[in-house]
Amino acid sequence: DHPIFDKPIVPVPALLGVPLVMHKVGTRSNNNGADLSCRIATCLNADPETSFAPPTWQFPGTCIVARRDRKPLSSEHLEAVWMYIDKLQDYHPEDEPEDAEDPMSREGFEGWFEDYKNDQAENGRDGWKDVGAIDFIRVITAPPGAW
Repeated sequence: DHPIFDKPIVPVPALLGVPLVMHKVGTRSNNNGADLSCRIATCLNADPETSFAPPTWQFPGTCIVARRDRKPLSSEHLEAVWMYIDKLQDYHPEDEPEDAEDPMSREGFEGWFEDYKNDQAENGRDGWKDVGAIDFIRVITAPPGAW
């Protein structure tokens, strides 16, 4: 058993149906913290209401990521969750039609994931050709006013 499985589920990936947990390894800085940047960890830990990660995730150092349900997590699936959340941070709901699909949802992510996967394969990233679907969980609802 690893302490990562005692960590809380990361909020935005959970809204997308991917139950991720993260553990900071405890990397020490050699440069007043500037060398502890981990853009993936910061992005994944964004608050669903503000789109900003809390200060504790701004310079986390080396991190381990796993699925809370202990199912396999490929590097491609992790990349896709990260890229989708990064894209959401530029989302402006006021620019969308009133009946537009909620992007912070499993359905929004699933549709985007298929396009992203195909784009990666078409752009020469051959490993993406064999990437299967993400094993989703039941999704919780986003809080009112989220992004």
